[in-house]
Order: sequence, then C-alpha cells, then structure tokens
Amino acid sequence: MRDERIWGQLSYYLDDYELIHLTIPLSEDFEEIVDILNNNIKEEKINLLGFSLGGYIASYFAIKYPSKIKKLFLLSSTPSATRKKDVKKREKKLLELKDNKFVNLDLKKAYKLLEIKNEKNANIVFNMFNDLGFENFIIQLASTLNRQEIYANFKNLDFPIKLFYSKSDRLFNHESINDIISSNSKITIVSREGTSHNISLEVPEELSFEIKEWMT
Repeated sequence: MRDERIWGQLSYYLDDYELIHLTIPLSEDFEEIVDILNNNIKEEKINLLGFSLGGYIASYFAIKYPSKIKKLFLLSSTPSATRKKDVKKREKKLLELKDNKFVNLDLKKAYKLLEIKNEKNANIVFNMFNDLGFENFIIQLASTLNRQEIYANFKNLDFPIKLFYSKSDRLFNHESINDIISSNSKITIVSREGTSHNISLEVPEELSFEIKEWMT
C-alpha cells in the first residue's frame, strides 16, 4: 500500500539519477504482473529496485526476464514465501474484508509503522494507504498468499544483486536470509540497525549511499 510518494525524499539525494516509478499492476498473479510490467518497460535493460512486495515482484521479474536487467536491488524484501504465521493472519483479514469490514488506516497506526515517528512521515503513510484504498489492499494482500520460495533461481542470474534491510523490521522475513546466502554467493546483503520497513521514506540518505554503491 505504497505509491511514488515513498520515494519522494530519496530523489533529493539521487539528483544525478533518473528515477522511474513503476506502479504494481492490479493482479494477484505474479506471472501476469511481471508480464504487464515487461510490456510497460520500453528500455532494453534497466537497473531495477523493488521495495517490500515490489521487491518480490522485482525478483520474479528478474528471474523471468533476466536479459532486461543490469542490476537488481531488493529493499526491505526477500524472494521468499510469506511466513506461515503471516499467512494465517492475512487469510483471516481477507475473510473480514469480504464481509466489508475494511477500515482506513488511522494516524495512530501510521505512527506504529514508523521508526522515525514524526508527523510528516506519518501523514505520508496515512495518505498513501487511504488513497490507494480497498481494491488495491485486497488484491495486494491476496497476492502475498501466492508467494513462493524463488531465491534458488538466483543462482542462474549473472548480474549484481543487493539486498538492504533493517535488522529489527518486523515486516521483513529474517528467517530466509541464511537460505538466500547459502543459495547464492553473488548476492550482497547489507543490514542497518533499526526497525524501519519504509527505509526510503525514513532514512533516504542512508539508502542513497547503498544505491550509489550498487550502481558503481
């Protein structure tokens, strides 16, 4: 439930780069999602950065269309299945949604999703979630139930891959890190102290350093 506003503060630190936001297509099927993205991407090769659910989609895209990728960056994301404990919670949430119990995100909950709890960041998270609304929420939530372990396919990729995350991010699948490392020695994994999932919003300068290093 994020849109281009999640990158707004990052662009200040990456003014030498052209940043092109790709909206996640409205589909629960990852094959369909990456095919739509492929049709929308006109460049021959791209440097692809994906955040959270977008990171899983970026991984899926890179595996299916490796010839279109120069470099891959996963932010607060792993190419892994949704954790079993989260699957149960999300299935319950979907049942509630089918009973029309969708509730907009309030500012109090927006603050809870942040490491740096200031009014500006809370308002951005609040507005993104509520502007995207019910249809996006139910489709994105349902799509996470279809996630599979795909990191083993990374061994066939010959371009640089970087993964950056917060060590205490409760939305991140920390359990899969060792599996990813053991399956692919080419991937660079960098962690930071903190709880932030929304790294580009909360610590954009820190992220910009990792992106510049990845690009060079």
